[in-house]
Amino acid sequence: MKQRLKKLLIQFGLISLLGLTYSLWYQIIGKGIPCLFHKITNLYCPGCGVTRMGMSLIQLNFVDALKYNPCICLFLPILVIIGLRWSIRYCKTGNVRFTKWEERVFLIMIALLILFGILRNLPGMQMLRPE
Repeated sequence: MKQRLKKLLIQFGLISLLGLTYSLWYQIIGKGIPCLFHKITNLYCPGCGVTRMGMSLIQLNFVDALKYNPCICLFLPILVIIGLRWSIRYCKTGNVRFTKWEERVFLIMIALLILFGILRNLPGMQMLRPE
């Protein structure tokens, strides 16, 4: 158990360091990683606005975070809960598989994310765009 916990903490630390580095770069440079889907098609993908959403969350500005990407912003608490459940299960048992319930939640979230990606590009749906 201690070995798995140590491995998980190292991975979490590296991912956090990567996120912190990216957020500092974004604050200094003022530009995030451009969306290739948007550049090529001029349409908004389901992930457009995630960098600005993340920066707003870091500043505890939940209104702007919802404005930039409401779908992923609303999914975050669910993802945190599933991530914590998975981490505890992994540390205790070494099991890396998601439960049937977690798999179903992921499938529903993917379907909603696809629907969100379609809706945000329809005429009259400017409020779903990260502008």
